[in-house]
Amino acid sequence: MNALIIPFLLISAYVTTISRSMLNQRYKKRIILAVVSFIFGILFEIILIEKENFLYLLFGLLPLLYIFYYEILRVIFKPIIGKFPYSPFREKLGARVLGSGYPKNRKVKFVDYIFGISLIFLPLITLILLSTLLNHYFIKSHY
Repeated sequence: MNALIIPFLLISAYVTTISRSMLNQRYKKRIILAVVSFIFGILFEIILIEKENFLYLLFGLLPLLYIFYYEILRVIFKPIIGKFPYSPFREKLGARVLGSGYPKNRKVKFVDYIFGISLIFLPLITLILLSTLLNHYFIKSHY
């Protein structure tokens, strides 16, 4: 794997922590980093000679996709759970939520696991589909 991908992965990892907090300041840094990541993805895609099938563009887009899906799923799951959804990391079903800003008596529910799994797979599926479409329409048309 190209070493230039590592900063994109680090930014993506940081942005994924958005679901571990309900504090108001959870958005500002993550949105700024996601936009910067996307801009650098576009710049790397344009500037670098060794293009690897829109790799930089797609990895630069990943943090924005995660935030986008987080917001959509949060709106969908909030009425189901009755509270803000939580993406459990190591917590077991029925355990107290370890994220910051959640009520002290908030317990992990099964729907929280569905929320967390959806947050993992929806951005990845979207990246795979975008990669397939971009490579099909732009790479193959130049041969």
